[in-house]
Amino acid sequence: MFVPLPPEKGVPMRFRIAMEITKLQGQVPVELIIKGYRFSKYGAVAFILHDIGPRTVNRVLDPVVPSMGLDIPGVKYVDITAGFDLYNTIFSAKSIIAFSPLFRALVTQAHGFADEAFSFKQVHNTDADPRTMLLMRPRHARLVECTTKTNGE
Repeated sequence: MFVPLPPEKGVPMRFRIAMEITKLQGQVPVELIIKGYRFSKYGAVAFILHDIGPRTVNRVLDPVVPSMGLDIPGVKYVDITAGFDLYNTIFSAKSIIAFSPLFRALVTQAHGFADEAFSFKQVHNTDADPRTMLLMRPRHARLVECTTKTNGE
């Protein structure tokens, strides 16, 4: 179940966190999706969908949403190819979690800075994809550390 977050008129949506949702070791990151949704009780969360569709995320969240209630800010899905919407999401997020080199490059490009403009922290997680898993943020934002395990679908 997708929980829409309509922005207030004339006010750009702000996200507490924008997290890339992409397959890790060929698996849908079920635990990450659930943790991201649960974290949305503290503020809006953007799921940046990278080679994973909204239906897949909905199937993961269907049993979780009723247990959380509908009075939380929730999540918004943004496709990694969404251009303008993606860049607005990147700019408005306090923290960003990126797993793929593609998303890291898009974040860097969106801010118009070199990698040095961000605080990068490599997370060593044996369950993660062999690609570099990075946590990053603009200098003014808070770095969030996240670990996840994958479950098969």
